[in-house]
Amino acid sequence: MELKVTLICGHSRLPSRRGICWNPLTRCLLVCDIDKSCVHAYAVSFGRDDTGKMKMLLNHNNPVGTIGSHGSGPGQFNYPVAAAVNLRGEVAVADGKSSRVQIFSGSGELEHSFGRPGSARGEFKGISDVKFTPRGHLAIVDSGNHRIQAVSATGNVVQVIGQHGWKLGQFVNPCALTVNGKGEYFVCDEGNKRIQRLSDRGRPLLEWGSRRGPIPEPEMTPFLATNDERQPVIYSVFDAPCDVETGLHGEIIVCDAGRRELLVFSDVGICLHVVSAPQIFQTNSPTAIAICSNMLVTMTKIKLDDQTGDNNNYMLAAFPPEKRVRVGRFETMPVHCAVDIACYLTYSDALYVRLVSRYFHQICRHLRNQWKLFPLTPGHSTITKYNRVVSPATGLIAVEEAFQKWGLRIYKPSNRIRKHVMDFHGGFCRALSTLYGSIFCYQYEDLLLAFFRFFTSSTSESSHEKEEIDRAAFIEIVTQIEEVHAEVRTWEQSVTSGEVPLPKSLQQIENAQQHQLKKLLQKFVTL
Repeated sequence: MELKVTLICGHSRLPSRRGICWNPLTRCLLVCDIDKSCVHAYAVSFGRDDTGKMKMLLNHNNPVGTIGSHGSGPGQFNYPVAAAVNLRGEVAVADGKSSRVQIFSGSGELEHSFGRPGSARGEFKGISDVKFTPRGHLAIVDSGNHRIQAVSATGNVVQVIGQHGWKLGQFVNPCALTVNGKGEYFVCDEGNKRIQRLSDRGRPLLEWGSRRGPIPEPEMTPFLATNDERQPVIYSVFDAPCDVETGLHGEIIVCDAGRRELLVFSDVGICLHVVSAPQIFQTNSPTAIAICSNMLVTMTKIKLDDQTGDNNNYMLAAFPPEKRVRVGRFETMPVHCAVDIACYLTYSDALYVRLVSRYFHQICRHLRNQWKLFPLTPGHSTITKYNRVVSPATGLIAVEEAFQKWGLRIYKPSNRIRKHVMDFHGGFCRALSTLYGSIFCYQYEDLLLAFFRFFTSSTSESSHEKEEIDRAAFIEIVTQIEEVHAEVRTWEQSVTSGEVPLPKSLQQIENAQQHQLKKLLQKFVTL
């Protein structure tokens, strides 16, 4: 994998910040020209130089087509900031000053126009980027309102994502976004200096980056990571992220104007490599990126005349990198990425991962307690229709519902004590009967009593108190029972079982028959 940077365009006036887009149908590069308030289409050709390496050629003096002109009327622009192309060849152009989006046909004729200044649904304040989604909608970065709006081709608002803030799912002046093949959004949250990944329905999934801004270079930072902990990847901390693009294989490419680098991440935020071109980025800042065929094109900003202050630009094409910048032995993966990857492990896989280090042991232990290691699953709540149970609760939610149903709520106004606990016969056995059937409690009555008393002694402060367990203890007991049923643990391996012998199969049958006889005797007494 080698990196080759080729100058493909001479100096010209600086276009808009993210105003480049590749049209695969016409094999043209669309460039938004803010001086002439239009969008130029430049024919691009690929070839090889004398050394056999690929190069990209573009004649910036002769555009093959132009869309729009200066003005506020239909088909005109005041400040074109971004363009996008769908599978039909239609071109959507976002106007930052007019706060509207116009859609043109492949021949340049205006088809739709929508948007106006404001903060309501369908209104915009400082549009900074636009992209087509796999469903044919337009994802518009409403930077001034700190949100993303998904709009149909006719202007109907499909969904509004985000608000002002620093939490996951919130934005501060988002500047760009990209959409992968699944319809997931990757938003460049410029104000928070991070990348956020959201589902196609707008649900926040994860983030990487930091609001702290730049940090020292790797060689200037003391290496403190050990096998017991992992620090966030150093190249996940951005300086001035300004654009984001999806690569050919689903990787996420981030343009950082502050670092003057192009950083390539996986879709879960793992830094794969860094496109570093010192001969280009040493005095110039990359401002926009686009994937043209199989090549990465970036637009950089250069000041030619310091006295006049004129800003000019040139474009360059970056091939697969010749220099892969490594980010350290223990700094290759952010913490949240390790947790997300561990969620795909099964319980049996986690048994081996927990032996690697204390760090992985803590992660797997946390996922186990949250029932995120198969066969332990979070499950779903009870589904009822017309006052009838259609689907009972499953997983961890079923355990919590059982505790809510059979637990005791104790309130003593004199001492201001509020507790939600569970006793053995009135609550614990009935809750387990709800989960595993009534016969289960009688088959393992002595063993379950040892479980119950173990957590009673560990949670109660005085021996004179009534034997009760809280919610956390009940969930832990049920978790260990599920582990035994999944054959990843035996009864003897449970510390809570004490020295109580495991009942044999014949004894389990006798206990179940004795329970059934008691129920028959109770019915005879009532008759």
